[in-house]
Amino acid sequence: AAVDHVGSSPSVGHYTAACRRPDGWWRFDDARTEFLGAPTEEAAARRVLGEGNYMLLFQRRDAPPEPELVREQSHKQPENWPHVLGDGCTEWSFVDRSQQS
Repeated sequence: AAVDHVGSSPSVGHYTAACRRPDGWWRFDDARTEFLGAPTEEAAARRVLGEGNYMLLFQRRDAPPEPELVREQSHKQPENWPHVLGDGCTEWSFVDRSQQS
């Protein structure tokens, strides 16, 4: 998904979102929705990604298909965070240090 912003600052302006659903890309703008194209159409992808993108959201390919299967993440359960701990490290990182040279 992509969250778009048009305005002079994050607190001033208008936000919309483009989301990929099984049938294709859709833009959500308040009460309006617009079909942008099939998920395989390059033209649809060009309508989603652009200068107005404020935030991009990604879904892991190996993520569980049902939300209730995703384990709750909290500071009390760091084992549920999507990270890799390095050997002997107490700080987490998205980088697997064992593969660095």
